[in-house]
Amino acid sequence: MKVSATVAVLAGVILSTATADTMSIDIGEYAYIAGPVRGETRGRALLAFSLPQAVQQSRIDCAMLQCPSILIPDTGFTFAVDAYRVTTPWERNTARWDYPWRRPGGDFDSVRACRFPTATTDSHPIVLDITEVVKQWQSGRANCGLILKRPDYEGGGFSLEGLPLRQVLDHARVKFYFSHVQR
Repeated sequence: MKVSATVAVLAGVILSTATADTMSIDIGEYAYIAGPVRGETRGRALLAFSLPQAVQQSRIDCAMLQCPSILIPDTGFTFAVDAYRVTTPWERNTARWDYPWRRPGGDFDSVRACRFPTATTDSHPIVLDITEVVKQWQSGRANCGLILKRPDYEGGGFSLEGLPLRQVLDHARVKFYFSHVQR
């Protein structure tokens, strides 16, 4: 009996096929909120997008948030962009530093999803690996979007780079790499 069960499992593995696919979408909407962090005005970007049905029903191999570089003429400083999973629903037209959050500046996971170091002179695109967050959404965790901010040791939000960030978010894309598993 054990042998036939093992053969059946192996046959299922051999007969199953997976086809790889990719998809690129615009971010659905974004908002920029600003407020006081340690006596300085800092900004954070909120992003929201839905998982396409084809991605929702597949095995997600990789998900990347990509936007053009943040170039600021006549400067030369480095900074990091951190992404966190937002935990409270929000709407673009009503989101502010102090609303709808329990904590001013946004409600988000305490563990960073990813980080991308860059510089104001770096022309490479900003690419954030959001695979784990997207997999959490796929498995049923609430999708309230992402928040982008600078690390706490860099001020906890954007300052001079805030305006160029808002401009490049108009061109941000989410790229999904996924596999359809068929049996």
